[in-house]
Amino acid sequence: MLLFKISGLLVVFLVSASLGLLKSESLKLRCDRLEKIVKSLNRLCELVRIGGYEIDELISVCFDSNIINSEKGNFFICEEYLLKEDIDILREFFNGFGVTDKEGEVKRIKLFCSLLEGKHRDAQKAFLELGRLYRSVGLMGGLILCIFLM
Repeated sequence: MLLFKISGLLVVFLVSASLGLLKSESLKLRCDRLEKIVKSLNRLCELVRIGGYEIDELISVCFDSNIINSEKGNFFICEEYLLKEDIDILREFFNGFGVTDKEGEVKRIKLFCSLLEGKHRDAQKAFLELGRLYRSVGLMGGLILCIFLM
């Protein structure tokens, strides 16, 4: 009987700690994803300035296929780890991409790049502030729950 109780408490503790770690990791992955998107937008800006590429080629050269894909002018954004506001900014960017001349596109890319850089800074700040909190709350919550159930 005691063995079942101890194993149950261990499971409760591990689940609680895992939830805290997973939440912290999702903040880090959002931060990493936004950093990749900002770097890809900077690369896109340079290639648009140089010229000579089709839109689908630009997207495939600049962005990882697990972040953004392009097929016949349709853009598919992987929404994993991104917030709704991040996705809305990306959709707004890609809905108007390729509409203006080269200089207009460069200015537009720089504008959206600065918006996403702000989101990246916010994500870094959130990870630094909340990442450790989520890990601690998960561990301490599991420990408190185990003590309470003893």
